[in-house]
Amino acid sequence: MELLIGYIFLVYISFFVSKFKFGRFLTFLSSFVSLYSFFACLSMMGLYGLRIPSADIHYFNFTYLLIVIVIVTIFARPIYSSLISKEDEQINMLIPYILECVGLASISYLFVQGMILFVSTGSLTSVRAMFFSENLFQSDLMYIFLKTFPTGILNAMIIFFVWMYFNQMKMKYLCIAFVNAIVMAFSNGGRYALELFLFSAFLFYLIEIHSKNTLSQNSARAKKVAVSLALLMLTVLVVSTMARNQSFLSSLGVYFAGSFSFLDLICSSPNLFALNDHMYGYLTFGAILEPFVLLLKFLHLTDMKIPSYYFNIYCQSFYNIGSSSHILFNNNTTVLYYWLRDYGFAGIIIGSTFLGGLTTFFYNKMHEGKVFFKLVFVYFCVVLFNSVMTYQFFGQAPFVVILTLYLCTKSTRKCKK
Repeated sequence: MELLIGYIFLVYISFFVSKFKFGRFLTFLSSFVSLYSFFACLSMMGLYGLRIPSADIHYFNFTYLLIVIVIVTIFARPIYSSLISKEDEQINMLIPYILECVGLASISYLFVQGMILFVSTGSLTSVRAMFFSENLFQSDLMYIFLKTFPTGILNAMIIFFVWMYFNQMKMKYLCIAFVNAIVMAFSNGGRYALELFLFSAFLFYLIEIHSKNTLSQNSARAKKVAVSLALLMLTVLVVSTMARNQSFLSSLGVYFAGSFSFLDLICSSPNLFALNDHMYGYLTFGAILEPFVLLLKFLHLTDMKIPSYYFNIYCQSFYNIGSSSHILFNNNTTVLYYWLRDYGFAGIIIGSTFLGGLTTFFYNKMHEGKVFFKLVFVYFCVVLFNSVMTYQFFGQAPFVVILTLYLCTKSTRKCKK
């Protein structure tokens, strides 16, 4: 009961800070804290035979959520409605369309392989196994150019075209983003692209509906689109779950709450998961370090392992996270494992400060009216939302996503709103 009260208190504080700081209850902060707290509370119920996390896991969660709340409270600029300045930028669409074509062309190999496998097996689980197969590509260059780059590019284009829809209220942009999400889902067998589409739409809706732009003048239509969008994505998620031969409700519970059970298993077996073999920031700052390590390896200047290697060797294998039933689970350790692996408990303080600080930094930069900062802010909000499962500011993809967003917004001109 004490743990439940703790989460309720944090959710209450997040709504209070949102109202006090930004003038309304529903913001990126209150949404993140509520989402994370809900699934953390769900994990305490042991649904579907899941392992029930110990109190220590929830104390880690409290630390993470509280630090993010404090950082936003102290450093975020107030008054949410000022997110959109009197000037904004108009995009030259040539570069985004070129990048969209490059992303689709590069992912086509994985998409065709995934579709063939899905048609033959009727299961996205098989597609997922194919996507992570070590024998999928014959060289590291093929891996980078046919998997890493197109994945990052299309994830960025989902964010970009969702923003274009809310900026100009043209349905074609939303359709492009939706197609990207579907292509990604059948290319890797996962739900992340669909979640990215949904979270991006939700976040841009929060931003734009309270700003003095096109959307506020069409708020009734925007609300209808938002509801229709939510129902459409819910349908797609249900269908994609059934395509993996899973019950939707049980899959939802295991998919989100299971990460806390997995983290509890990890903490109960520290030697098995190298928790005492600290990496001192190699995982926490992995998205920054990994591209440089890859470059050095390509130039034959180092034989260092990339940061993602030290995660994959311990967490990519499947483990039983069930108590009264056998539930195999991998990969989704919540964001906390990465930080615990780096510094122990101090890693949660360092990692929470780093992630909360980055998100707040890009939130503040949006006041300058730069589209790039707005898009990156939404990306980091999605990283926060998905931290209930994993740490997505990790590996090579974030570099590609942010670079793609920069290129999409590089050719702009100022226009009066």
